Amino acid sequence: MSGNCAYGEEITDYGCQRTNQECGINMKFQKVYKVLFLENSYTLSRCTQRCVCVNNAYIGSGRKCIKKEFLAQ
Repeated sequence: MSGNCAYGEEITDYGCQRTNQECGINMKFQKVYKVLFLENSYTLSRCTQRCVCVNNAYIGSGRKCIKKEFLAQ
Protein backbone atom coordinates (compact mmCIF):
# COMPACT_ATOMS: atom_id res chain seq x y z
CA MET A 1 0.00 0.00 0.00
CA SER A 2 2.98 2.32 0.54
CA GLY A 3 3.00 5.16 -1.97
CA ASN A 4 -0.38 4.34 -3.46
CA CYS A 5 -2.64 6.84 -1.69
CA ALA A 6 -3.59 10.43 -2.45
CA TYR A 7 -3.56 13.23 0.11
CA GLY A 8 -6.75 13.00 2.21
CA GLU A 9 -7.59 9.47 1.08
CA GLU A 10 -8.91 7.16 3.81
CA ILE A 11 -8.36 3.43 4.13
CA THR A 12 -9.60 0.68 6.44
CA ASP A 13 -6.68 -0.86 8.33
CA TYR A 14 -7.42 -4.15 10.10
CA GLY A 15 -5.04 -4.47 13.04
CA CYS A 16 -4.17 -0.75 12.92
CA GLN A 17 -0.63 -1.46 11.72
CA ARG A 18 -0.27 1.39 9.20
CA THR A 19 -0.31 4.36 11.62
CA ASN A 20 2.65 6.66 10.79
CA GLN A 21 3.72 4.52 7.82
CA GLU A 22 4.43 6.18 4.48
CA CYS A 23 1.45 6.46 2.12
CA GLY A 24 3.08 8.65 -0.53
CA ILE A 25 5.89 11.16 -1.05
CA ASN A 26 6.03 13.44 2.02
CA MET A 27 2.91 11.70 3.40
CA LYS A 28 2.04 9.26 6.19
CA PHE A 29 -1.03 7.50 7.54
CA GLN A 30 -2.72 9.12 10.53
CA LYS A 31 -5.34 7.29 12.59
CA VAL A 32 -8.79 8.90 12.32
CA TYR A 33 -10.47 6.44 14.67
CA LYS A 34 -10.11 2.94 16.07
CA VAL A 35 -12.80 0.34 16.74
CA LEU A 36 -12.28 -2.68 18.97
CA PHE A 37 -14.51 -5.70 18.52
CA LEU A 38 -14.73 -9.28 19.73
CA GLU A 39 -14.63 -12.18 17.29
CA ASN A 40 -14.44 -15.80 18.48
CA SER A 41 -13.20 -14.61 21.91
CA TYR A 42 -10.38 -12.55 20.31
CA THR A 43 -10.17 -8.79 20.58
CA LEU A 44 -9.57 -7.32 17.13
CA SER A 45 -9.04 -3.75 16.03
CA ARG A 46 -9.96 -1.85 12.91
CA CYS A 47 -8.78 1.68 12.18
CA THR A 48 -9.64 4.25 9.61
CA GLN A 49 -6.40 5.85 8.46
CA ARG A 50 -6.08 9.08 6.48
CA CYS A 51 -3.12 9.96 4.26
CA VAL A 52 -1.79 13.32 5.53
CA CYS A 53 1.33 15.44 5.10
CA VAL A 54 4.29 14.09 7.05
CA ASN A 55 4.79 17.32 9.06
CA ASN A 56 3.96 21.04 9.21
CA ALA A 57 6.61 21.93 6.61
CA TYR A 58 4.26 20.48 3.95
CA ILE A 59 0.74 21.33 2.87
CA GLY A 60 -1.82 19.32 0.93
CA SER A 61 -2.18 20.43 -2.68
CA GLY A 62 -4.50 18.36 -4.82
CA ARG A 63 -3.53 14.72 -4.36
CA LYS A 64 -0.05 15.32 -2.87
CA CYS A 65 1.91 17.27 -0.24
CA ILE A 66 4.31 20.01 -1.23
CA LYS A 67 6.74 22.12 0.81
CA LYS A 68 5.15 25.36 2.02
CA GLU A 69 8.21 27.36 0.91
CA PHE A 70 7.38 26.56 -2.72
CA LEU A 71 3.96 28.19 -2.35
CA ALA A 72 5.46 31.57 -1.35
CA GLN A 73 7.31 31.94 -4.65
